[in-house]
Amino acid sequence: GLPENIPLPADAGLVREDPPYSGPAAAIRAGLSFMDGTDVRDSGPDAARRAWVFVVAADMPHPGPGLAELRRAVLAHGSEETAFIGVEDGRWQPLMSVLRLDRALEAFTEPAESHSVMSRLKRLSPVDVEIPTGSSKDIDTWDDAVSLGFVDGTAGRFSGSRT
Repeated sequence: GLPENIPLPADAGLVREDPPYSGPAAAIRAGLSFMDGTDVRDSGPDAARRAWVFVVAADMPHPGPGLAELRRAVLAHGSEETAFIGVEDGRWQPLMSVLRLDRALEAFTEPAESHSVMSRLKRLSPVDVEIPTGSSKDIDTWDDAVSLGFVDGTAGRFSGSRT
């Protein structure tokens, strides 16, 4: 289950993929479903469904520069497009993207087992956005954690077993 003591802002929600550990497509689907039920500041009818949502992997420790580039793309071209995807060193980064909620809900309607995140994003014809190198680097191994500056006693304050 989810930890009960995660500090969150009062207006933040916490959702989880169903079933647990079923992967990023299920997690994105859960988040989008949650967002579909929320209000957006200065909203008119159905404004929440026209909102933009960022899709970011939880294990990316330095997404800020990439998110800033995606935000710039939305501000410059958001009225004509429905999705933007980060491209780092020539490779699409599906877990570094920004999507219009109404169209994302359509793309992620089916159960997670049906299709990958990439295949769902392709339905939205995302616009490529070059993001700075390192923006989408994720932590999959202890070596990754060390290479990104997370070591005992420093930035990440990892403790416990490294097995």
